[in-house]
Amino acid sequence: MSRENLIALLGSLGERIDADMTLDAEDHTLLQVDGRIDLAISFDEDTRSVLMVAKCGHLPTGNLQSLLLEVLAANFHWAGTGGATLAVDPHERTLHLQFREPTDQLDEDRLQLLLAAIVQNARKWADRLETGHWTGEPSFETEAPGGNALDAMSGFPSVSMIRI
Repeated sequence: MSRENLIALLGSLGERIDADMTLDAEDHTLLQVDGRIDLAISFDEDTRSVLMVAKCGHLPTGNLQSLLLEVLAANFHWAGTGGATLAVDPHERTLHLQFREPTDQLDEDRLQLLLAAIVQNARKWADRLETGHWTGEPSFETEAPGGNALDAMSGFPSVSMIRI
């Protein structure tokens, strides 16, 4: 049911935004957002989950160490990624923002929130790659359009630490 749920959700969302979000024979679909963000959506049968991967852009040739330190800092507790994970494709020398979500209980509102969050955060990283503005202190939106908190993307409940 997990795959069928994702197919139905993508179909419904695709109709609303007038985009073909149909999974191909290998359970993948690719969208381009704003003419610059490639967003791949795939179904993984083994984990019964959807994987969303946004290509943010090419790594710079200079000042790479500073950028990679910022990427690592952004991944720490997902503070600068909206709950997704940044990764580097070493062959293409590109930066990607990735998120995985189980599809069994996925609904249209959650899918829309996840897609909005990954696109929003991928835009921020794409802008930084294009302008070369990174400081080691990630600064990202923590709310999706309409004011929905993105920290729910991490999948972890909010907890307080207890010291014994």
